[in-house]
Amino acid sequence: MAAALIPATRAEALQALRDFADGPVLRYAYRRNHIGEGHPGVSRLSAAVAHRLITEAEIVRAVLQIHKPAAVEKFPHPLAAAVVEGEGLPAVPAGLDVSAIAGTVARGLGRLLLRFDEPGDGTVAVSETRIPGLSRHVTVAASHSGQLFSPATVEAAVSLLAGAPQGCGKGL
Repeated sequence: MAAALIPATRAEALQALRDFADGPVLRYAYRRNHIGEGHPGVSRLSAAVAHRLITEAEIVRAVLQIHKPAAVEKFPHPLAAAVVEGEGLPAVPAGLDVSAIAGTVARGLGRLLLRFDEPGDGTVAVSETRIPGLSRHVTVAASHSGQLFSPATVEAAVSLLAGAPQGCGKGL
């Protein structure tokens, strides 16, 4: 059974995860930035995670039950191992200088199809970007996809990078 394009129920989200983990995840590193019909290079699970139909830990566990970590190294974020330990985002590991930029303009399908009761970019809530231990956190007036083209996001990134410790070189 093929998964819905944007999962609206837990069952649909779990099916989408199974479909992605069974093979497309192996091509994630090479296809995630290529747009094609149905955008096959990505999991399309962001909205399901944002609305807690499934958790980050469930995704990581499902992928790693099927594939060796080296085969899917670009898919699980470097913090994924810590996510598996607890349900949700862990604190940033000591010694890492990590910043986050969050959008505050709720536009797009996530806003239209799923309930979004707090400030966010239409796909991810600002509160979900506040990982304990961040060095810096800023918000910009942009939607989830709009952040890719937003001058405010570029300005925020430049500012965050300028404020990073000299010679840090050890960030995510």
